[in-house]
Amino acid sequence: MNKQFHFVPTQNIPKANNEQSPHLPLWKQFFHNKFNLFIVICLLLIIFVLLAGSIFYKNSSYNPEYNSFLTNNLPSSLSPIVSRSYDKGPITDYLFYLNDHKVINLIDVQNYQSTYTITYNPYDVIYATTKIKLHYILGTNHNGVDNLAILFNSFSQTFAILFIAAFLQGVLGIYTGTAFGYFYQGKTSKISFWIIGTIMIIPFLFLSILLFNLTGYSFVKAILILSFIGFFAIFYFSYTHTVALMQKEYIIAYKVLGLRPYKIIWRMCKINLFNTLPLIAEQMSLGLISLAALSFFNIDGIYLFANIGNLYKQLIDNPNNVALFIVTFVLSIILIILIKSLAYKIAQIFWRR
Repeated sequence: MNKQFHFVPTQNIPKANNEQSPHLPLWKQFFHNKFNLFIVICLLLIIFVLLAGSIFYKNSSYNPEYNSFLTNNLPSSLSPIVSRSYDKGPITDYLFYLNDHKVINLIDVQNYQSTYTITYNPYDVIYATTKIKLHYILGTNHNGVDNLAILFNSFSQTFAILFIAAFLQGVLGIYTGTAFGYFYQGKTSKISFWIIGTIMIIPFLFLSILLFNLTGYSFVKAILILSFIGFFAIFYFSYTHTVALMQKEYIIAYKVLGLRPYKIIWRMCKINLFNTLPLIAEQMSLGLISLAALSFFNIDGIYLFANIGNLYKQLIDNPNNVALFIVTFVLSIILIILIKSLAYKIAQIFWRR
C-alpha cells in the first residue's frame, strides 16, 4: 500500500531529428541534402560563366576578328594541327615557300595529281603572314568568327529564351488552370478541352517548327511561340489537379470558413507550382530540342541571331572540330540534367511534406 507509482526514465527512446522534420521550411529541407546543394552550385556556376562570357568576352559572335580567309575554319589552338587539301596554285606555292625558308613546318605533304593534302599548323601560317599571334580555344567557323564567342552567346540567348518561356507558361498555365478548375470543375465545354487535348497530341517539335515557319525567327518570337506551345500541357495539368484538390477536406474547410476564392486559388496555385516543376523542366528540354532543330529547316531570320541551332548545324557542316563538338554536346546534356534534377528534387521534397 505504501508503494507509489513513479516514472522511470527510458534510455532507448529515440530523439526526434529536427533536421528531417517535414515542418521545416522547404528550402532548409532542400539544402540539407548535399547533392541538392551540388546541383544548385553547378547550375549557377555554368549560368554565371555563360553570362559573363557573353558580356565580357572581347570577340564578336557575328563578325570575324580578322577579315582573312586564313582565319576560316581554324581548329582549336590547343590542338592546331590539321590536314587540308589544296589545288596546286598560289596557296600551295606560298606554303612551300614558307616551309623552304624554315618559317613554318609542313608536317606531311601528299601529292594527288592536281591537289596537295598538307598537314600543318594554320596558326603558324597566320603569324608568318601577319605577325599576329591568334589563340582560338575552340577554333573559328567558316567565316572566321570565334567559336567560343558563338558558344557563349548561343547558349546564353537560348537559355534566356527557355527560362523566360518557362516562366510565362508556368505563370499563365498554372493560374488559368487553377482558376478554371476552381470555378468550373468539369463544367467547361467539352469542345474547349477537346481542342486543348488535340493541341497536346501534336508533337512539340512539329508544332514549333510549323509556327516558326509561319512567323520567322526572332528572340521575342521564340519566347512567345515556346510559351504558347508549353502553356496547354501546364494548363491541363493544373486544371485536373485542381479538380482533385477541390475534394480535399482542407479545401472544403477553407470554403466553409469563408476564405475568399482568390485566396484559395492562390494557395492551390502554390501547390500546383511544385507539382508542375518536373513538367516545366520537361518543356524546357523540348524547347531546347526545338531551337536546336530550327537551323536545319532554314527558318526565316534564324541566321541573324545567336542560336544553339546554328551552333549544332555548324558542328554537322564541319565535324572536324572535335573540341567544339565535345564542349557543345556535353554542356547541353549537363544543363538539361541539372535543370531536370533540380525541378524533380524540389517537387520531391514538396510531395513528402
